[in-house]
Order: sequence, then structure tokens, then C-alpha cells
Amino acid sequence: MSGKVTAKQIMEEVSNGLRVSLTIGAASSDAEDDPEKLQALHEGIILPLEIYRATGEPEFLLRAVHDTMGADWEPTGDWAEYLDAIGK
Repeated sequence: MSGKVTAKQIMEEVSNGLRVSLTIGAASSDAEDDPEKLQALHEGIILPLEIYRATGEPEFLLRAVHDTMGADWEPTGDWAEYLDAIGK
């Protein structure tokens, strides 16, 4: 960001960071009973995570998580509740 940083910009960055962290946590939790899926998840987000760190744009990383977990995957349990609270 260049120039004056607004409160809205800061809140968007915080919200994106929470959404990324909670989505990865939810996927890891849901995949913990399937070691192959868990490993695929962890390996599949390495490059997207580097891109997210460099750009601050979460879409590519979130897509990688969803692609690994499957088209119908949705976070479950408390993870879903927390994501809903921040407007996933």
C-alpha cells in the first residue's frame, strides 16, 4: 500500500489473514484422519502461501486449499462458526 493507509484497508488485511488462517486450520483439522490428504494439503499450499505472503491476496491460496480438500468441502464445527463470524 502506498500513501495514507485507511482503517478500512487495515481491517481488510486483518480479515484476510484471519480467513486464511482459519481456512487452513479447518482443512487441516478435517484432513487429520486422512494422512494422504493432510500431506497433499500441506504440500499443495507451499507455493500459494509464498504468493500470499508476497502479494497479500488470499484468493490463490484459498483456492489451493479448496482444490485439495475437494469441490464439496466446507469447513465444519467451530471452524465454520468462526469463518462465518468474519464473513468467510
